[in-house]
Amino acid sequence: GTDRRSRVITRLITRWGDEAVAIDTDVAATFPIDLPVRIVPNSVVISERRPTPPRTELGLPDGRVLVGFAGFVRRQKGWPELVDAAAILAAEHSLAHFVIIGGGVRPTSYFATPPGRLLKAGGLLTDEEAALHARVEARGLSPYFTFLPYTSDTALIYSAIDVMTFPNQGVGLGRPVLEAEMFGKPVVASGSRDGGGVMVPDVTGLLLENPTPSAIADALRILVADPSRRAAMGKAGREHALVHFDPARNTRMIEAMYAAVVTAAVRPG
Repeated sequence: GTDRRSRVITRLITRWGDEAVAIDTDVAATFPIDLPVRIVPNSVVISERRPTPPRTELGLPDGRVLVGFAGFVRRQKGWPELVDAAAILAAEHSLAHFVIIGGGVRPTSYFATPPGRLLKAGGLLTDEEAALHARVEARGLSPYFTFLPYTSDTALIYSAIDVMTFPNQGVGLGRPVLEAEMFGKPVVASGSRDGGGVMVPDVTGLLLENPTPSAIADALRILVADPSRRAAMGKAGREHALVHFDPARNTRMIEAMYAAVVTAAVRPG
C-alpha cells in the first residue's frame, strides 16, 4: 500500500467511501485508509457429502501423513521453504508425504509460446511450477511428493490430507487455511501475528512467526508424530470455521453495513 498506485487508490477510497471491509484483522492493519473498517471473513461452502475414497484412488500413498499445499504455486506462498522443510523431514525418515494441489499462475506450456519465452527472458515472469518440480527433483524428494491438478471437488482432496500448510512469506492467511479448518484439518501457517481471526494459534493449528524451512519442519514434525493432536486441532478448526466462515452469517454482516451506510446517507441533516 505504499507505492504510487496504491496511494492514489487509497486517497480515492478515503474521499468517497463511508466504510471499508477487510477479510481479517491482518488485512485491516494494512489499510492506510481513514475510514471505519469492518471485519467480514471470507466464507467457505462445502458439500454435505464428504467422500472418503481410498487414497490410492487419488494416487496418494497409504501409511503416510499427508501434508497439503493448495492454490497457485507462487514464491510468496512459501513453496521453496516448504520443499526445503520436506528435505529436513525426509532426512529423518519422517512419515510426512507432501501433496501439492494446483499449479503455476501460468502453466509450464505457456512458457514455450513466443510471449511466454519473451516475458521469461525479460525476467518479467517465472515458470514457478517448473521451478517447484526442479527443486523437488534436485533434492531427491520425488518419493515424498505427489502433484495433483486443480479440482473443483475440494472435498475429495481435503478429506484425504492430514495437515494443510500455508507458509506465507508475506502478510495474510490464505483461503487454504479457511478451507482446511472447515474440513476439520489442522494447519501450519504464517503471515499473521495472532491468527487475524482466521485461525486460533495452538488451537486450530500452529502459527509460525518466521516461516523458515526449519520452523516449518519443526511444526510439521509435531503434528506428524501426534495423531491425537491433529484430531483435536481439526475438531477445533471445524467448530471455529462453522461460526466465522458461514456464508449466511457473513452475508448478513455485509447487508447490515450497507443498511447502516444508506440510512446515514438519507437521514435529514
